[in-house]
This record gives sequence, structure tokens and C-alpha cells, in this order.
Amino acid sequence: VDFCLFLRFELKLASENMGERYFGAVLESSIHANERGQIGSLFEGLPIDCFYLEHFSPLVVDLDPEELKATINSRYQTLNNLSKASGAEADLVVTDEYLPALLDGNVFEETLEKHTQKVETFKVACHEGGHSLAADCVGWATVSMTVVPRGNALGMTETTSRQQSSFEDWAFQRVVIAYGGKAAAQFMGHEVAGIGSDMAQADVLAELCAQSPNSRFSSKEAVKAEAESIAYQGVARVGRGGLTQLAAKLLNKQTIA
Repeated sequence: VDFCLFLRFELKLASENMGERYFGAVLESSIHANERGQIGSLFEGLPIDCFYLEHFSPLVVDLDPEELKATINSRYQTLNNLSKASGAEADLVVTDEYLPALLDGNVFEETLEKHTQKVETFKVACHEGGHSLAADCVGWATVSMTVVPRGNALGMTETTSRQQSSFEDWAFQRVVIAYGGKAAAQFMGHEVAGIGSDMAQADVLAELCAQSPNSRFSSKEAVKAEAESIAYQGVARVGRGGLTQLAAKLLNKQTIA
């Protein structure tokens, strides 16, 4: 059996579960039947759990093996960093799902775009989780959270007070909750962005809180400073692991009510 034809057949079988876009064409064009290496060596040092790699016949590519290995490692590190940024604690394992992305530049770009979007959605989930944790910190209940975009909002958290309170206390508690998203971003090391509406709400409520009769606050800046500190403490109380788990749950369900 011609070696190249045999490998094409194996790659075609492998592609049936992954769609027509596969890396077969890349390998087919680079195989030398008279020079055979072992494809598995190109992934040396990477965590692998890949059925297809284990069943490939020996081969070598016409690119410099060290250059190709460096490319594979570079792509892996990029995807692994994005995986960590979207909440994964362990290193990304090279499975059959990721094998095409490491070998094919076009598939890599598509995978990169998907993972980048996943990171951004994870940040939104952490932001909403921060609001929920801040609400719990001041005795409010979370009614619902979602990462489904609505209008200009990428996500939304609805909360409600568990008890009657004075207007000053109510306004202050709302300021704490408004700072929850910012606190989560800071705690996770995310870029603090997209919080304009939260801060605008906090500013108005802080002003009302400071101006209420017999207010214990001298200014709205004093209200916001204390509220932000409490919000951060609420997020820090569960730690990075707790916030990540909450965000992962929200990402899985999209909406929690």
C-alpha cells in the first residue's frame, strides 16, 4: 500500500468527526515517503490525550522539524494562556479537538478567535458574579444573572433586598452592589472596562446617600470609597477559585435564576 495514500485514508477517517476542515491537506503535501520520522515527537513535552496521534503511521514533514515543533509549541502556549484566562486551572491537554489547530494555521486562527471570545465572555461572567457576591455581602439576594447580551449590556444581574431599611442604607447597599463588577475585575486581574453604567449609578446613589438626613457620610466620595472596599471584600471572601466556579456555572447555563 502506498504510504501517502494510506495516510490520506487515515486522515480522512479522522476528519469524519471533525468536519471537512482538517489538517490532512497540510500533512499530505509535506510527506516524504522515503524519509519517515514520528509525528508524536513534534508534540514532545506537551500534555497529550489524542487518539489519532497514537494511530498515525510514522512520517516526516518537509518543513524543518525543529521549526515545526516551535510553531506547534507557540500555538499551544497561546491557546493554553487563553484557556487559563477563561477560568481553566489545569494546562490545556492536546486532544483530537485541538490537534488540527496546532498543525494548520487556518484552523489555529479560527480556534484562536473562538477562545478569545470565550475569554471575553468569562470576564463578563466574573463581572456579574462580582455583583452577586457584593449583594450577598450587604444582605441582598440575587434574583438572576445572565451573560446573554441585552441591548448594550453584555450581561445583567438582578438583586433584591431581603429586609426593610432606611433610604440611606438602601442607597449605600446599592452602591456596594454597583461596585461588585469592578471589584471582580480587579480581583481577577482583568482589565477594568465596560463599567460606565455601574459607576454612573454608583455616583448618583452615593450623592443621594451622602445628602440624606443624618447621613454618616461627609461626601459621596466617602460613600463610594467605603462601598468599593466592602465590594472587594465580598469578592475576596470566596477567592479566585470561588469566583471562577461561579462564573463557570453561569457560562454553562447562560442564565441563572
